[in-house]
Amino acid sequence: MDEMAATDAFSVLGNDIRVGILRELADAMGESPDSRLSFSTLRERVGVRDPGKFNYHLDRLRGTFVEKTDDGYVLRYPGLMVVSAIRAGTYTGGDDTETVETDRDCPRCGDGLTVTYGDGFLELSCDEDDLLSRVLLPPGATEGRTTEELLELANRSARRDMSHAADGVCPYCWGQVDATIRWPEATSRFEDTSAPGPKVRYDCGRCWANVEVPLAGVATLHPAVVAFYHDHGVNVHDWPFVGLSYSGTEQSIVSEDPVRVSVTLREDDEEMRVVLDDEGTVVDTKRD
Repeated sequence: MDEMAATDAFSVLGNDIRVGILRELADAMGESPDSRLSFSTLRERVGVRDPGKFNYHLDRLRGTFVEKTDDGYVLRYPGLMVVSAIRAGTYTGGDDTETVETDRDCPRCGDGLTVTYGDGFLELSCDEDDLLSRVLLPPGATEGRTTEELLELANRSARRDMSHAADGVCPYCWGQVDATIRWPEATSRFEDTSAPGPKVRYDCGRCWANVEVPLAGVATLHPAVVAFYHDHGVNVHDWPFVGLSYSGTEQSIVSEDPVRVSVTLREDDEEMRVVLDDEGTVVDTKRD
């Protein structure tokens, strides 16, 4: 969709009757995925008495947001995304920022960690290391959740984004991403490094998104690594949000041409060595 088409589409939504139509069609789909609402049923659910007035607003939505079928009206994909964003509070969330102390310690310096939520972002930080992690979460995510539950949600959201990006897919617009290893400014590219060390950066070619993941984080997506931790009674998907720093892992350069970087993960008395290429793809694993 080009900029002019997007502008026209969003301008259509500036009416409470039209938004009501989208909401009711979404609710109908929630009641039954195959649900279709007739003109009269939809009008009654939205609460508009004048059929002519209702038809005008419904017609403005047809094509982009709503589809008319032989059995009635149904939301198209853009309409579903609009209602999902509305329900998540994306457009209507408050501007308040809240900072809460947690009972967790920074994996790097040992100081206490604080959670700050505002403007659709959850940030985890400490006094010594400042910002550790930043995750995009809509305002609706905070409703009915404690700080610990919100941290767990942020953890799973971060792992989901990481998994999508590692598969070459932007977690926000579903465009294609390019992956490159980024090295700390103070570290020569081909020196041995230690945590936090280099990261894999995934840049979307379509939207604003970029995702940076420590090499050890990328390694934990590989089935062999998941199995390694599982054998030691550890579910990597349940690791705490701060685990994305992966403090204590070791990285080193295996070769310069082609670029190969190894990550050594330890659990109990066993090691898992994972080798990645310059795009963060796992090319070899070895368990000792």
